[in-house]
Amino acid sequence: MTASSPLVLGPLLRFVGEHDASIWVEIARPSRVTIVSDGREWHAASFVVEEHHYAPVLLDGLSPGRTYEYSVQVDGEPVWPLEDSPFPHPSVATPDHDRPALLAFGSCRTSVPHDAEHHESHGVDALRTVAPAMVEGEFRRPDVLAMLGDRVYADETSPQMREFIASRRSLDEPPGEEIKDYAEYSHLYGLARSDPAIRWVLSVVPSAMIFDDHDIRDDWNTSWTWHRGDQPDAVVARAPRLRADELLGPPAHRQPRSGGAGPRRDLAAPRRRRTRRGRPHAAAAQPVRPGRPAPRDLPLELHPRARWLTADHARLARRAGAAARPALDARRRRASPGSTSR
Repeated sequence: MTASSPLVLGPLLRFVGEHDASIWVEIARPSRVTIVSDGREWHAASFVVEEHHYAPVLLDGLSPGRTYEYSVQVDGEPVWPLEDSPFPHPSVATPDHDRPALLAFGSCRTSVPHDAEHHESHGVDALRTVAPAMVEGEFRRPDVLAMLGDRVYADETSPQMREFIASRRSLDEPPGEEIKDYAEYSHLYGLARSDPAIRWVLSVVPSAMIFDDHDIRDDWNTSWTWHRGDQPDAVVARAPRLRADELLGPPAHRQPRSGGAGPRRDLAAPRRRRTRRGRPHAAAAQPVRPGRPAPRDLPLELHPRARWLTADHARLARRAGAAARPALDARRRRASPGSTSR
């Protein structure tokens, strides 16, 4: 986009169903975002995270098996599509059950120029290649695009990304050229999604995404065993600022183990053990006594000793302890000499 445009990134088409769809945008300021299609309008107010403004707009009342061309307005100003765009008008295609679904998927995408030199060193950008193939009718529009990890490389940054990092902090301090905080992640994703061909593909193909190690750093793992290994100081230095609980999502949606024997379990469920009345069951409320081994399969940010990573655990532990204290005090009174309560 131009420097004066309020649209920073997107539109990004996410979920598409028979009767509804969602479109995500990043904008430069608090705004009201409008999607216009087929004579109808859908609106959403923006929200802010670390001085970045976003708006997911839900389109409802759609019909199955139809294609809806759409445009984007920010505070009434048309911002997408661009007048000089070489690509067709963006559109939403609701599922057509009369034909087989087409799934496109890939991983490990580096954001480098699309030229012979980088094709030799990085390979051809398959996601970018899809755009002209779709325009020329050589490749049918996928029903969904699954990005299977390493969507960006937070630990192997490009010259453009390193230039941005150097404008904010010294590259000689941990974590050096690696991504450190939310602002740097936002810029990294901006570089990865701002190519006109990539941007158009993501505006017309619904996408689902998961993360892998390079989205954080090489061989990243969130288990306590991984943390206790010989990991670079840079990882520990930046972990509190990354707020892993916010970046990575609910623990049950992650891979908390790296090898090791033993059955897996659902981390979303409380860890059950023998308890007395009033004792909390949740793992987050169970202190680890000195010498007691830490659970190998518990995500790092939920481990009782990992207080440097998130304050939420300590808060949960205090809340659970406060809830249990009245019952414990009552038992102490009944057991004390001279007590007449039964």
